[in-house]
Amino acid sequence: MKNSKKRKIFYETTFVIGLILLFAQIPIIYKTLIDFITPVLIVLTVGVLTSFIDYKNYSDLYRYEGRNRYLYPFMHFLAGYGGIVLFLFFALNYFLSSDVKTITEYNILESGSYNIKNSSEKKTYFIINYNGKNKELVFSASDFKELDEYKKIELTTKKGFFNYDILVSKKIKQTNPNN
Repeated sequence: MKNSKKRKIFYETTFVIGLILLFAQIPIIYKTLIDFITPVLIVLTVGVLTSFIDYKNYSDLYRYEGRNRYLYPFMHFLAGYGGIVLFLFFALNYFLSSDVKTITEYNILESGSYNIKNSSEKKTYFIINYNGKNKELVFSASDFKELDEYKKIELTTKKGFFNYDILVSKKIKQTNPNN
């Protein structure tokens, strides 16, 4: 009985820590230039692997019935262990990154703005072709008058530990700044 109580505490703790770390890594994710699919694959891979490894212990402890017998452990391992591993991935990539900075200019493919829900603030976005893929960069809308004036974006990046670029700074370039 004592062992099952310890295991329940362990599972509940890993789940809560995983969820907290999923949200805690959001600022780092915004600074990492990475495809959307990569973090999704990391979380799914970790969730599936840990489900296979620890499913029997988890299901013996909680004894869910029907489809919940498979759904709850998978969701638990996905959020708990997946969140922890994803946080470690982004944290290592960000905090152990190279000190060498690279400055590059990119042509703006598309621009626009959108309203923030429940706020009067607007956000301006610019889409560039970054390493063969479209990447959306968001700025505060108060910085821009006419979006057509801006044709290039200058990015300062550095290589992360896992070779994913870290965005150090971004700057908009006007076509004719004298106007």
